[in-house]
Amino acid sequence: MELLEAAVDVRDADEFRLYKEFEPQKIQQALDHVTWGASVPEVAGEVMSNLILRHSLPNANHRTGIAMLQFCIESVDPDFEMPRTHVDDDSWREWVDPYIVDSKRLITVRRNNLRFKQLEELDVDLVERKDGIQIRLAEFELDMHWREALTEYAGQHESHCTDFAQAVLERAGRDDLLDRQGPTKQEFITYLENGLVERDFREMF
Repeated sequence: MELLEAAVDVRDADEFRLYKEFEPQKIQQALDHVTWGASVPEVAGEVMSNLILRHSLPNANHRTGIAMLQFCIESVDPDFEMPRTHVDDDSWREWVDPYIVDSKRLITVRRNNLRFKQLEELDVDLVERKDGIQIRLAEFELDMHWREALTEYAGQHESHCTDFAQAVLERAGRDDLLDRQGPTKQEFITYLENGLVERDFREMF
């Protein structure tokens, strides 16, 4: 996080402006809302979901969420080998991209349910995000208070990320971790502090 902040400062100094500020406090908030000690896919999925929903980074929130999911699993079993999720790997789009696309659909509806409800009443049936992801309004429940939508779609997003964590374990051939107890918050923090000191983060991004 310190390295990212330094990079943002340098870019700001060069009059490069990010579309949103880096908000590191939201990372702590994300970790405070995880069911620590639940099963490995539940904990890893909640870590990923909470980080994405809070959108603490100016960019790469999904990639960061996937990386933290990986660390969460490794904190239980350091020998775990993550299936390839690099963007330059042809197989990446085949199995990871659909999860990311659906994640972006959910978080977009979560933030815009009332606007989308108005569009639906005007007979608009399809909305397209700036990244080309299409959202068919009929596939989502839109008629609810915006606070209710925040809760409802946060729950759906958490389930979606838990499904992704399970798919990761199954693809890695680690069904033995599906029902294993996940890390406590302190175990996860200790792993991040001690187990990643010499890790080359470039291999994940």
